[in-house]
Amino acid sequence: MPAACLYAHESFINGYPHTTQALANGIARANRWLQAAGPGDIIKAVPKSYLLGNRSLYIDAFMAAKGSLSPDGSFPARGANTAFRALASVDDKLAAARLDLSALYTNTSVERANARYPLG
Repeated sequence: MPAACLYAHESFINGYPHTTQALANGIARANRWLQAAGPGDIIKAVPKSYLLGNRSLYIDAFMAAKGSLSPDGSFPARGANTAFRALASVDDKLAAARLDLSALYTNTSVERANARYPLG
């Protein structure tokens, strides 16, 4: 289920391509850093208030969820369908809609980011 991604209206993407690309670069690089980060790295980077007074619980939860993060920042093709099915299960109008889900997202900026900042 895609989450914690960048959402932008097409007019913003087209009107501010350099800003859009800079944001995608940051997300792609942060995701890559998270893939390599260990518990000590995470604790150093996360604001203390996020730990809610329990460092070990935060780290355990993060490390358990780490595998669900996109290693390169891209939006998986099946992700749009997963999100659609989840929302359609609680919204009859959406369930009846016929959408071209591939037209609702793009990985263009993250592909450029990963070309500029290769994995590894």
